[in-house]
Amino acid sequence: MPCEVTLIQEGDALCVCRKKRRDDAVLQVQRTLRCADTRLLPQDACLNLAVVSPALRALFEDDLAFLAAPGGAGEDVRLRYDAALAETDVRLTRYLARRLGAGPEDALLLCTRAAFRYPAVRLQRLEEIRGDTVVLAPCDSRGARYDSGAFRLMEIVCPETGGRIYLKSDHIRVDETLPAGAVRLNKKQRALLGDGVPTRLTAQQHARIEAWQAAAEEAPCDALAYYEADGDGWALRVPVRELPFAGRRSLQEALRAALQPQLLVRPVIASFGVRERRGARALADFFVGRSTLSLTCCRPYENDENACLVRLSAENMKRLGVEEMDQVIVQHAERRVRCRVLAFCGQESLRSTNLHAPEELSVGIPAHLRGELGLTDLHTAVKVDRDTVFLLKKSVNEQVVPVLLALLSLSFFERLPWWLTVGIVVLLLPVLFYLNLSARRSMRG
Repeated sequence: MPCEVTLIQEGDALCVCRKKRRDDAVLQVQRTLRCADTRLLPQDACLNLAVVSPALRALFEDDLAFLAAPGGAGEDVRLRYDAALAETDVRLTRYLARRLGAGPEDALLLCTRAAFRYPAVRLQRLEEIRGDTVVLAPCDSRGARYDSGAFRLMEIVCPETGGRIYLKSDHIRVDETLPAGAVRLNKKQRALLGDGVPTRLTAQQHARIEAWQAAAEEAPCDALAYYEADGDGWALRVPVRELPFAGRRSLQEALRAALQPQLLVRPVIASFGVRERRGARALADFFVGRSTLSLTCCRPYENDENACLVRLSAENMKRLGVEEMDQVIVQHAERRVRCRVLAFCGQESLRSTNLHAPEELSVGIPAHLRGELGLTDLHTAVKVDRDTVFLLKKSVNEQVVPVLLALLSLSFFERLPWWLTVGIVVLLLPVLFYLNLSARRSMRG
């Protein structure tokens, strides 16, 4: 979490503060727990995992919480339950304990996060699709009116699938004509959120589906037949997109009826009071042209784990307008890293390190870069931009400098005073930049 944002406990509230601004409505302290163990192993590629007593389950209906240390550090966590654990204890993964700076016997604050709940997902209107906009009803399913407050970013989370996407608050529009609890998403946004089909079921989800199928008079399909047991739960046998259309629809209907999923729209804590500052990059964006993709994080190949590069599909590289070993910017919430890019070698190679990750919707990020970005769950979507500053420098070296030297070699400039020559060069540079980069600007999807 950025150092500009601090967390201060005031009674039952955990205030989010940045400079003179503060918000005490987002985080509510539910319990003060003792850190009993920091050797918990991650599950289902989730590093921010905490185990608490089942007595606390009623406080966290989505098994999502916020864990904060008295020193001010805080992290979103996914909860699991252990009946052998005392109600005042909590177990953490090593990664989470390191992020919080917590050790055995330390006191930790277990908090709930305010969220707007939208169970009714509808198709996005055509005029809203290109802008990657999310349209919400003015009130959620519980009557709370949507308000982003002073948070620059909002995240949309599907607890049932684990998928999450991030949006600027001004990319979320409120439609007064929508009924309470309705949200409009385009097809790609639904796919990034899991499309209603978890790739792996927890024991609790498996039990809920089993109970629903036993009670239902006529189920669309046997949803559990699509899953097989593994070490962490029940994994989907084949990718959703490889199922026949009728089978995929019936599976989605069965899971929707059994799990009753709903989307959570909630503010990103680290974006409180933050203003976007682009600086010199705005000039590079003008000459080169911005190009951004939203993709789901996945593991790269094994030999990429110690490299400062990411993997994209060849098609997505064309849409971004980059070539292999060009530089891209990967952004997650308020964190970003610059790294080189290479293409995936094929879907089969991608499956060797990932569970059902579609190549066209994935970006392979090594573990050390995921740590820099604060990515703790592989189901999270990130933004991938081409680095316009890098491409501008590359164009200067390859095209602009040779053209400029050729112009200065003309005898016409020998007759002019030096100050006039310098002035002409200064005036010509923006024109040369813009003309030479016209091909780059057109290389965008």
